[in-house]
Amino acid sequence: MSQPDLERKLAAILYADVAGYSRLMGEDEDGTHRILSAYLDTFVASIEGHGGRAVHFAGDAVLADFSSVTSALTCAIAVQRDLAQRNQNLADDRKVQFRIGINLGDVIVDRDDIYGDGVNVAARLEGLSEVGGICISGTVFDQVEGRVDCGFAYMGAQKVKNIRKPVLAYGVLLDPAEKGKVIGAPSARPAWTIPAAAVFVAAAVGAAVWFGLARPPGEAPMVAEAPLAMPDRPSIAVLPFANESGDAAQDYFADGLTDDLIIDLSKVSGLFVIARNSVFAYKGKPVTVQEVAKRLGVKYVLEGSVRKAGGQVRINAKLIDAMSGQQLWADRYDGTLKDIFMLQDDVVGKIVSALSVELTEDDMKSKMAAVKETASPDAYDFLLRGLQYRSRFKWKDALEARELFAKALEQDPNYARAAIALGNHYYEAWRIWGEPRDENLNMAIEHATKAATIDPGSPLPHVLLAQAYFFLGRYGESEGEARKALALNPSDADALASLADFMRLSGRPEEAVDLFKRAMRLDPLFPAWQLAWLGHAYFMTGAYDEAIQTLKRGVRRDAGYIAFHLFLAASHAASGNLEEAKREAAEVLKNNPEFTLEAYTGFIGHKNPADLERDLAAMRKAGLPD
Repeated sequence: MSQPDLERKLAAILYADVAGYSRLMGEDEDGTHRILSAYLDTFVASIEGHGGRAVHFAGDAVLADFSSVTSALTCAIAVQRDLAQRNQNLADDRKVQFRIGINLGDVIVDRDDIYGDGVNVAARLEGLSEVGGICISGTVFDQVEGRVDCGFAYMGAQKVKNIRKPVLAYGVLLDPAEKGKVIGAPSARPAWTIPAAAVFVAAAVGAAVWFGLARPPGEAPMVAEAPLAMPDRPSIAVLPFANESGDAAQDYFADGLTDDLIIDLSKVSGLFVIARNSVFAYKGKPVTVQEVAKRLGVKYVLEGSVRKAGGQVRINAKLIDAMSGQQLWADRYDGTLKDIFMLQDDVVGKIVSALSVELTEDDMKSKMAAVKETASPDAYDFLLRGLQYRSRFKWKDALEARELFAKALEQDPNYARAAIALGNHYYEAWRIWGEPRDENLNMAIEHATKAATIDPGSPLPHVLLAQAYFFLGRYGESEGEARKALALNPSDADALASLADFMRLSGRPEEAVDLFKRAMRLDPLFPAWQLAWLGHAYFMTGAYDEAIQTLKRGVRRDAGYIAFHLFLAASHAASGNLEEAKREAAEVLKNNPEFTLEAYTGFIGHKNPADLERDLAAMRKAGLPD
């Protein structure tokens, strides 16, 4: 007897989930449940009020369908705006916030429930959404553009789990002032095709995103992996300065001040300064300076606050010997935004004096040659806002950052940091987000060259030039720029990690290993992805045991990152352990069934063909497909 055909329909599917639900329940199970129940009642009322149907609930998740995509999106916007108002006066750790995904697709209807890829895509879009935000598919965008009270930010073609084809995605801009705005039109973005083996890294495809080899920084661990030896010179961590402006929107300014102090202190050769990534792991966390010092392996901690109101700035800072708990120095600085760099210089000078650090001749030359950042408070403000957007690791935020960096340069065409920030955007637009290669790398070179001309003492333009020249095949120029960067500031963790990556791809893995280790000591809570590239560098040297141990450390940090499993497969295969190699290869294909060595060739960018062949031979031996 033949089975009856399954009922199908075309529907607008809304999938919502609570961000950080497990954490909230762990902290206050009863309180979270009560708040969530009230929010879900509001959600259901909005769904029904917009002509939809709440299909089912699964703990903190909601699935609903609508006959109209416009109604589905209007409902989602109303819910998110309402919840934003309810959360306004709650502490961050008590806010219940949803992510929402919406898709238009064909679904199976069975016993009042719905199934199929149409539902799965909506759930994956929810995972791509910002907290308190909405992410929609391209099919939804095509139907609602210009019809709803919001704007949109194109996120590109997203490869999502268990869905064969990439899904075009858009973030929804909820501010009514952005109604009708569309950031990053898809016509400006490349087709998502897999690069052929004969095509060098020049392929106009975001292979890093496609295959999951690019990774956002993620949340840093609160504790380093192992106890850290104390450096042989005065060591200091600058905790994120507190924003005391009474306006959370001013956080970017306090963060920017912290960044500037870290950068300035790291230029003093007699100091060991912990990198930004590690100290910002403690932002807003209830930790003591003694805990921070122990976890980061330093003796001294600088902490403080900043209040910005109108054109006035007040900075409070104090330096603490974390070993004894003694306060070595404290001061308050009042001035205008125009004075901000002078105030920063004063703080750095007081710290150097308090720690009895003698400035070397090179330090003095560097200080004498230091270029004044900018005389424009507006340019500085645009830069700091842009850096905050860039740090969110989303395409739509990257586009916002680009606009802000450009505005900073409009205010001050000789602002070196704004020029290098804009140059970095163009490099990442290709390397991470899949924009056309040559156009973006040439723009990166243009802005980096400008920044190097304005501020010859900064290593950052030379790091970017080394990267851009490398991927254009200009290897001699690339190495020269890399050496300049390292000579200008051997204590910049980000520069060291970038140069380590350069050395890895240039066929000098031993140097890469050393540079990665130096970067990781300066940044003890380093992003997990650095372990992938360190593990690969070990693999390239033939130190397979070290490679495997390093990559396993990475898996413990981020088991879903494909690069760990990819290089583990290669390392096990090269060392003769085929059983483990095939197990890791299976993990690669589980995370991305469309992974091929052909596309890996288009992404990796080895300078030396022999290095690429070593990779491919081991990965092929592990069972990964060509």
